[in-house]
Amino acid sequence: MENNTYKNFKNCYFNSLDHLEAIVFVSGAQDDIVYYINNYTLKLFGDIVGKKRQESINLTSTLTTEMLLKMDLFNEHKHPDKHYRWKYYSELDHSWYQAYDQFIKIDDDLFRFHIAYPIKIRDKDEGSILDHIVKERLISEILSIINHPDFFESQIMQSLRLMTSYQNLTRSFICELDENNHFVLTYQFPALDKECIDAFDNENCIYNKLGNLLLKNHILISDSKADKSIAEIKLYTEKRNINSFLILPIYLEEEIKAYIGWENKNERTWDHIDTDQLETIAGVLANAFLRKKNEQKLIDSEKQLLQANTTKDKFFSIIAHDLKNPFTSIIGFSDLLIKNINNYNDEKKLEFLKMIHLSAKNVYNLLENLLLWSRSQSNKIEIRPEKIKPDKIIFENVLLFTPSAKYKDIKIEYSFIPDIEIFADKQMFNTVIRNIISNALKFTNQGGKINISLEKSENKAFIIISDNGIGMSAEQMNKLFQIDKSAIREGTGGERGSGLGLILCKEFVAKNKGEMFIESNEGKGTKVTVCFEIAIDKQ
Repeated sequence: MENNTYKNFKNCYFNSLDHLEAIVFVSGAQDDIVYYINNYTLKLFGDIVGKKRQESINLTSTLTTEMLLKMDLFNEHKHPDKHYRWKYYSELDHSWYQAYDQFIKIDDDLFRFHIAYPIKIRDKDEGSILDHIVKERLISEILSIINHPDFFESQIMQSLRLMTSYQNLTRSFICELDENNHFVLTYQFPALDKECIDAFDNENCIYNKLGNLLLKNHILISDSKADKSIAEIKLYTEKRNINSFLILPIYLEEEIKAYIGWENKNERTWDHIDTDQLETIAGVLANAFLRKKNEQKLIDSEKQLLQANTTKDKFFSIIAHDLKNPFTSIIGFSDLLIKNINNYNDEKKLEFLKMIHLSAKNVYNLLENLLLWSRSQSNKIEIRPEKIKPDKIIFENVLLFTPSAKYKDIKIEYSFIPDIEIFADKQMFNTVIRNIISNALKFTNQGGKINISLEKSENKAFIIISDNGIGMSAEQMNKLFQIDKSAIREGTGGERGSGLGLILCKEFVAKNKGEMFIESNEGKGTKVTVCFEIAIDKQ
């Protein structure tokens, strides 16, 4: 029996109920005729559409439509939800049902809408919903822990403790990549006993083997359904006496830098809800790891800045002292010369003038290096690499220092391989060579010798400047290139050296992608080697 009212009723409301696992029927409020049943009701009672509901649906305890009408379900004061809830037992399938009844008006017709869920199915659904709520609560609590201002280690341990408790696990743990790029156990709850730790140590870190396996598969599962023939998984389960585990990666900046694992001594099947939940937790923890990494970078940066400021303060203190001494000599000797201009003979006057000249030269060289170094530190020196011939620049510097060498009776010998070209900034390279030759002259005794050679090995050019001067002790060598360490030394002719020139040389060499090496023995001399890549024409 189908009239237009029924058709409209069914099309509007009940197509979605056809496959519901529950008793669903619609009957007329006045005639008690069944107008609609779903598939579940059809299987249970047969085709009862068009029949009297009271005669067709046999239940131990049921409410007649007449009884429901008397309950005045449309009265919102008596029934705010406009339905009546009750239970009954069906002998057909020996099940208890939770039933809901209400009246629906369509046009001028009144219908009774009845839906009854099997209590077992309802309990199962409620259990699933409850399980989902519990899992959502776990994620919510972990989020709360991670976002709370606390020590990182404390946040991670609290999170693992919650996971172990909520999921009824034997243990939850996290492994991270160490400086050797090996996965190592870093956090766990509860902690392994000593016997287990010893067993794992003897296996050359099974955690690293699992981590490498995870890099390929992105998920590791061991349960009743998983393949347990994989060697790493078999080794892990046997050593830990574990029957099931679930392991997922923790991504930091799109790379796997750690992984998180759940394990259980009992046999357990991990479903998609478990993997989804652990994946969400891994994402939350990844943010915590990233925040820790950024915080550590900030701490390291602050330490470096503080160290740099402290170092430069010490350096400027040393430089101030170095600048003061030459001016003291200049002022002192010039004052004596002025006061005794008529008393000193020409030889004495010349001696004082030489001392004034030497002090002025020392302070000029120091100021020149200081200016270059300060510009280098503030990145104000523009690097302009080009093809240059090192032999030409070295020879120009030899000519520059020839008068100084003659004054100290120092012999400069040089040998060059012709036609070598390097790729470097010409001015920087010139500064490096000038400073190294100047140092060699400064710390070589009168009558000494300096050797300069330009050599080639494979794709590199080597400039070697050696002397047979006073050399350096191990302690002096350790102070090289440290601007906060006083490296002030007096040359063999009274020249002053601050060590700034060598610091400048090393920085300039590095900026041109070269290398610098220093060898020295006290009393025997010093050898400085700088190397640069040979310029190759691109065909």
